[in-house]
Amino acid sequence: MFPAEMHPFQKFKSRQLSSDEILPYQPKVKLLRQIGTAPLHQELVVSKAEDGFMYSTFSNQQISFSKDSCELLAQSEQIDNYQVTKTGIMKKCGGSIQTWYWRYFDLKKSSLSYYKSKSDMFPIKTIKLIDVHIVRNEQKLFSMTTSDNERLWQFETKTKQESEEWITALQQASFRSK
Repeated sequence: MFPAEMHPFQKFKSRQLSSDEILPYQPKVKLLRQIGTAPLHQELVVSKAEDGFMYSTFSNQQISFSKDSCELLAQSEQIDNYQVTKTGIMKKCGGSIQTWYWRYFDLKKSSLSYYKSKSDMFPIKTIKLIDVHIVRNEQKLFSMTTSDNERLWQFETKTKQESEEWITALQQASFRSK
């Protein structure tokens, strides 16, 4: 269990230890981000492993996480699952007034996250792409519903080609989640 001040990590990378590194756990885990601790894409190198926990240091603060969690994730998730499939800027209709806002989107595995800007560390929301149904409304406008929350999501791109690319990528991501 994580101490109260620690948060479980969201993403990680793994690699085999080289012969000069001594850690009782293989593969050596590197974190891409630990919620509220390290900026996005900051790699945290595991410094030691003992008593069922892995330890790392960031900004003079020790971070701990369960070895069992790492092992389970290493077996069930591959590094490729966290690679971004598609990124870009689209308009999203939202809010109670149905206002259109430009947002930065990234599509990873079977989820679509959107941010206020590309530099934001945490998404405004992440949409699980389960049983996605997409409707082309106009050349640059399309709508999407998911069985996750059955909400209607409306998007607009700058060009028709961009719209088609997003539709294809979203459909492929939905197929992977089934």
